[in-house]
Amino acid sequence: MKKRISDFTKTIIFEDQKIDVIPLRSKRSQESSKLAARASSKLEDGDVRGAIRLAASDDTLAPFTNATAEELKLKHPPRAANTQLFSAANATTQSMTA
Repeated sequence: MKKRISDFTKTIIFEDQKIDVIPLRSKRSQESSKLAARASSKLEDGDVRGAIRLAASDDTLAPFTNATAEELKLKHPPRAANTQLFSAANATTQSMTA
C-alpha cells in the first residue's frame, strides 16, 4: 500500500525526547530545483537562449570547498604587489594634429 510522506508522523519520541523529523529530498530533486530556478531567472531576464542552454547542458557548478578555492587561486593568482594600475595622469602620450 502506498502512502504519502505527509501521512507519516512529523515527530518521534526517543528516550523521552521529542525529535522533529524533516523529510529529506533526494540530491537529484534538489539539483532539479536549482536548475529550474536558474532557468526561470534567465527567462525572467528575457534570456530564452540562456535558459535553453542551461536546461540542455550537463555542466554542473563546482562544489564550494577549500580545494576548489585553491584550484582557482592557482589558475588566477593575485597580481604582483609591485605593479601599479594604469593611470592616465601617469601616462605620457603624444598626440598628432592634422
